[in-house]
Amino acid sequence: MPTSSVNIGWAADGISHSHSLSKAFADADMLIQQAMRQKLEVPTGLIEEIEQARSNYNALISDPELRTKFLAAFSALSNLLYPVTVESLQTFQPGTKLFGITLPFQRAGFHLSLIWTWTVVVFVLLVALTIFWTNDTGLLSQVESTRTELAATRKAVDEGGPTVPAVVEKRYETAKGAFASASAALEKNFIGFASRGDSADGADGDLTFEITARAAVKTQETSILPLLFGALGACVQSLRRMSTKISERRYLATDIWGEYVRLLTGAVFGVVISYLITPDEVGSIGKSLTPLGLAFIAGYSSELLLAALDRVIWSGRTALQSNEQQTKDKQRHDQEDKARQVATGSTD
Repeated sequence: MPTSSVNIGWAADGISHSHSLSKAFADADMLIQQAMRQKLEVPTGLIEEIEQARSNYNALISDPELRTKFLAAFSALSNLLYPVTVESLQTFQPGTKLFGITLPFQRAGFHLSLIWTWTVVVFVLLVALTIFWTNDTGLLSQVESTRTELAATRKAVDEGGPTVPAVVEKRYETAKGAFASASAALEKNFIGFASRGDSADGADGDLTFEITARAAVKTQETSILPLLFGALGACVQSLRRMSTKISERRYLATDIWGEYVRLLTGAVFGVVISYLITPDEVGSIGKSLTPLGLAFIAGYSSELLLAALDRVIWSGRTALQSNEQQTKDKQRHDQEDKARQVATGSTD
């Protein structure tokens, strides 16, 4: 079983390094305190060996036998607490470094607060964009319905000619105003993207703006929202993993880099899943999910998806190598058969 690494190089070569020696005893004390916190039964002999080495501090440097006993006790104590290690316990000591500045925070708590911050940022962006997308979808639907009404009333006006009834004329003016209002509201939401253009009645004007608006809404629906939902799922998974490790004192300072990678892969899988899979393709349970729900699940389970992808690639690679090997074996057998035939013909 792996043991906690500790800077005690003096034990191997007998060189006196008081700092390393002091650190070794401090690490041993840290492990003993953690054992007491976990209510583990530490063999009395281990503690006695460590205390004996501590009481013979000066002799420890020059006495190989005493050093060996201390190292054996230290390793046994480390194995008893594994997977809790000295390195993981050190993340709960004050002294976080940020841009070369030492801060009075625990590294574990500081790293957890970073992921919490990312989660809040992603959630706020997601809520804001969802509101924006819902509003734009409603406005586009309103523009479409008012355009249909305007086209119908204008057709009635055209068919009526100079004797068109006043009621029909009023309906036409009302539909024209409703269409203009809906288009203006949509343009206000997308100010700066494109110009709606001018026309005599608003029905046959330049549709460049509306096309751009629909493309933007579609991009939000198929790319940006799935990306944020995937990132949010990855954030939730990271918070869960980190909280569990921290509560069990297993969190290492280097684990934060794995969480960053998980956030990125979760966001990517959120987008990919929204394009590749529909809820109907994942069974009866999936039918109750939306594409955005699938994106969240993909972000949360990004590690499982990566493992599945690795298996697929490995299976394909293995099959390809097997086919290549079979081809090589067939070619070798053919060459051997030809060689035997030539040898038989020469003998005859």
